[in-house]
Amino acid sequence: MYPVFINPGKGAIPLLLLAISLLAGCSHAPEKKMSTQEPQQTTAVEIEFRQALALMQAKNMQAAAEKFHNLIEHYPQITGAWANLGLIHMKAGEWEKALHSLQQAINLNPNHAPAYNYLGVVYRNLGQFRKSEQAYKKAIDIDPGYAIVWLNLGILYDIYMDKPIQALPQYEQYQHLNANADNKVKKWIVELKRRIPKKTNSSDTTGGKHRG
Repeated sequence: MYPVFINPGKGAIPLLLLAISLLAGCSHAPEKKMSTQEPQQTTAVEIEFRQALALMQAKNMQAAAEKFHNLIEHYPQITGAWANLGLIHMKAGEWEKALHSLQQAINLNPNHAPAYNYLGVVYRNLGQFRKSEQAYKKAIDIDPGYAIVWLNLGILYDIYMDKPIQALPQYEQYQHLNANADNKVKKWIVELKRRIPKKTNSSDTTGGKHRG
């Protein structure tokens, strides 16, 4: 399950853990195996990685960060260590550090939608809304079925960029993809439809929707 950070004013969803691939891969799907490592090394790395995730789950972020830093020092190609380190910095509001970590994760695995989603959150909090929009759209390009990024893009348009016409189809697409309809988002859709002038051309409304 992908973690998500959304606007606190819209009801923030708690931080979840991101177990991205241990080793960077070139394929579109994250690689789960570490075939380039010796069996003993693989076991040791996986154990330390899981320990770091457990520390994150226990909200011991400092200890988790230290473990991820140690992993990166010895195995700099571990995408998941960079990505989770980015999440730790995001949780602490250390946006520049989060930006660096997530960019490293993307450099190692440029086809991982969650990393772009978090990058969008980071840029949004840095006030770089255009870059945030581009990061969210990149995540959608990679994985059009990644529901939560449609929601985050809608929130960006709705709250931060004051573009309700563009926000509406993002919320609607999120509801379409979401297995369980989100009643809160359903209310936002109703509110937006009230705010958007009825005479707005349908082409303007659909034009804001990013279909990948």
